[in-house]
Amino acid sequence: MAKTRDFHPSLRHFVKVLNSFRGYWYDYDIFRDFIDYTTASMLWEGDKDLAERLKDHYKEDYQKFGELFRALVQTMADNMTEDLDWYDALGALYEEISSNTKASFLGQFFTPPTVCDFMAQIQMPLEESGDRKTGLTVNDPTSGSGRLLLAFNKVAPGNYMIGQDVDFICTKMTAVNL
Repeated sequence: MAKTRDFHPSLRHFVKVLNSFRGYWYDYDIFRDFIDYTTASMLWEGDKDLAERLKDHYKEDYQKFGELFRALVQTMADNMTEDLDWYDALGALYEEISSNTKASFLGQFFTPPTVCDFMAQIQMPLEESGDRKTGLTVNDPTSGSGRLLLAFNKVAPGNYMIGQDVDFICTKMTAVNL
């Protein structure tokens, strides 16, 4: 459960709320359901069936998903600086939560943010004028939580980002991050 894990201090807001669930839920399950809740919240009409399933499953703890979302936004804001204008809180948390579960089975390894920034810098084509191109389609076929796409958008906003992954949670994390 989340209370026994030693999470990175940068995730303190999010983990505090994660730990506030009654203790009979596993952090991986809470995280998965939070990602589903968050992506469903982005839909025009939401996902009423999912909301009912989560309310039925979590009962009084259901309202904590809203708290988790606010904690996610706070965590991202706390970790962005002049030098780092994107922060992947979801990927950082997912790495820790899934490190001994399916991530090992799937061979998942998240690219470090500094490597994402470097790759984005060297891959960005320039116009003849030296300006960054826009309107390009950028595809990451192993997107994980979308770090490379976040880094690419930092270097060259105004492009179309496509992220794919074999892990459905990762595809949803990419959508939330973008």
